[in-house]
Amino acid sequence: MKRQPRRYLLFRLVSDTAFSPEIVAAEIERSVREFFGDVNLLLAFPRLIAFDPKRMMGVVRCSSRWVDQVRAALALTVRIEGHVSAFLVIRSAGTIESLRKRFDPDGDWIGRRASRRRS
Repeated sequence: MKRQPRRYLLFRLVSDTAFSPEIVAAEIERSVREFFGDVNLLLAFPRLIAFDPKRMMGVVRCSSRWVDQVRAALALTVRIEGHVSAFLVIRSAGTIESLRKRFDPDGDWIGRRASRRRS
């Protein structure tokens, strides 16, 4: 079976409260499930690849066929654990490396650990 192509979404989480990567990952999954259902959650396959709680930025990987739906689910999220929050998708790319090249203002890249190449 051929592997489905993936897309990566760079996002900023706007909130007055800091959240752990585990909470953000659970909220992304919950949001896609709420708006598109369990079956489509499996087809979209959203996964939090990296999240920096200090900068409130992260990268989500999803199926390329579902990138618009995952963007919509993120945009429709207005609360995380009762706190007013919003996901702002900054950019979409086909590789984590291309996101890093486009968005690396101070040399401190949030996805450095996730972008290691396999040996």
